[in-house]
Amino acid sequence: MKKLVLLGLLAFSALGIAEPYRDERGVLFMSEEEWVKFYNKEGQDVPVCLPIGSMIMEESYIKDGKKMPHTLTEVQNAIKQFNEMLGETGLRDINGGKDKIHEFYYAAVCKQPTQKQYDLVGSPTFKKEMDRIFETHKFEEDNN
Repeated sequence: MKKLVLLGLLAFSALGIAEPYRDERGVLFMSEEEWVKFYNKEGQDVPVCLPIGSMIMEESYIKDGKKMPHTLTEVQNAIKQFNEMLGETGLRDINGGKDKIHEFYYAAVCKQPTQKQYDLVGSPTFKKEMDRIFETHKFEEDNN
């Protein structure tokens, strides 16, 4: 579990950065606090949103052709391990399996990025993946 969380944090956390920026590769960097806001719905702080969102983002950047600290295989293996860990708690994905639990969990608990955030990320693959995740796993908002 610690390895998976660190993967997400190391990939996209740059403590001490005052404002979000994209490096020469076009990869977004923000402070950990900003990432927590980016992935969580207003007023919540769900720790799992950060590593799930970060793994999806890193996978997307790699698919966009950006050089990242991990290979596509490494990120996909981390996602697989994360899903296995979530599966051990009894969670299942929309098809009753364990290979997309992270998507199901993210759509149910975490925040769908805004268009402004998609523009900040600068990854067409990330937008496409997030749109697909939230379309596949639709949940009614409880406004009580």
